[in-house]
Amino acid sequence: MNIGTKPPKRSDEPIWWALLSAGGVCFAVVIPGALLSLAVLYPLGLISAEMLSYERVHDMVFEAFFGLGGLAFVGAAILLSAMALSLWVF
Repeated sequence: MNIGTKPPKRSDEPIWWALLSAGGVCFAVVIPGALLSLAVLYPLGLISAEMLSYERVHDMVFEAFFGLGGLAFVGAAILLSAMALSLWVF
């Protein structure tokens, strides 16, 4: 070990890169699905306007996951798994 070397300076740069990559991944996952359903399938008549109504989407999201508690549980599971995988890299 050289006596004259200093330890590397800590930086908050990895936090900003993680936020940037998380936004990029969300953009890459959400936008193609939205474009496919709203710009391709709906005009072709493969998805009806009733399937895209607020009531149907609300019921699908809140009832399919056993209410708001189930939805929060699924979100927490996804968040914790994403955090665990990001810690795996470091």
